[in-house]
Parts: sequence; structure tokens; C-alpha cells
Amino acid sequence: MSASLPERLDPWRAAQAARVFTGTIELARLPRLAEAVLGLAPLAQGQAEVCYRLAFERDPRGRVRVFGDVDAVLRLPCQRCLGEVAVAVSAPLRLALVRSEQQAEQLDETLDPVLVEDDEPVQPLDWIEDELLLAIPAVPRHAPGECEAPVSTDASLAESEPLLETPPERDNPFAILASLKSRGRDDEG
Repeated sequence: MSASLPERLDPWRAAQAARVFTGTIELARLPRLAEAVLGLAPLAQGQAEVCYRLAFERDPRGRVRVFGDVDAVLRLPCQRCLGEVAVAVSAPLRLALVRSEQQAEQLDETLDPVLVEDDEPVQPLDWIEDELLLAIPAVPRHAPGECEAPVSTDASLAESEPLLETPPERDNPFAILASLKSRGRDDEG
């Protein structure tokens, strides 16, 4: 059974009931992620949202695990042209809830440990936000050939001289040697 994701939940009870949460949330509900993107207005219908699926379960050893996926299309600054680029990010969630660091050390490498107190509810939105932040590419950019040169809005920059000037013509350093050599021939003859 699928349900909407609550702000806070008891992960132990969710795992006991094998709860599965699927749906969408607005990017505006994820403040740290909202700071990393250029804006929260939709790129197209439904794209200013995060799609998620979280499944709580217990493994044969009784440990609580959370498996799922989060997907979003984020508007990020292109590092090549400084324009806006839409980047589709997708991140798998593979979490194991532990009560101590010792339990965390016993997990295999495919699971990320989450330290949770016995009676403390968790905020699954934090997990979603963390995974999306980690999924943002280090250097977001358009595909090759899709970038446009940045447009300057500063009038003083538009009126300034071009950055690349042709160097002034200089005399050939060997021209002096050629003239000396031709003078020497004139003196001989």
C-alpha cells in the first residue's frame, strides 16, 4: 500500500508494517536544495517537484532498512556559459537505521547508516533532500554546442575595448642583421 509521506514518522513501526511511501513534493519544501537551484518556478508542467518512493522493511537479522528512489529536474547554473541548464537528477536511497556506531560498522558497503534513537521519529524529507544534494553534478553544464555566450548587462563593459587586441607590429630583429650584411657587401665592391 502506498501512502503520502508524513513530515515525521516512527521508522520502527513503518518497517514493522512494511510501509511504502510514494508521491511528489514541491522543491520549495526542501530549503537546502532550494538554495542550490536557480529558481523554483516549473520548467514544464510538474517539473518543479521531486518524485519519491521509500519502502521500509526489516531484513532477516531484524535491522530496519529503507530502499527507494528520488528524481527531480533542477535548474542549475551552467558552469560553461553561466546560463540556466535543466539537469535531471536521480538518486537511489539505500539506508539502514542503526542505534549505535557499532551497528553502523557492521553494515555492508551498499547501505548508508542512519543513527536513530529508539523513540525518536525521523524526518524522511531530510533523507530525500540529502540524496538530491549529493546527486547534483559537480560541474553542471549544457551539452557541447548548446551553450550561448553570456550576455553582459553592464553598459560600461559593452562600451569598453575588446579584450583580445591584435598586438602592434614589431620590427623583425633579424632585419638589422640583414642591413648590416648588405652594407658589408657594398663596402667590398
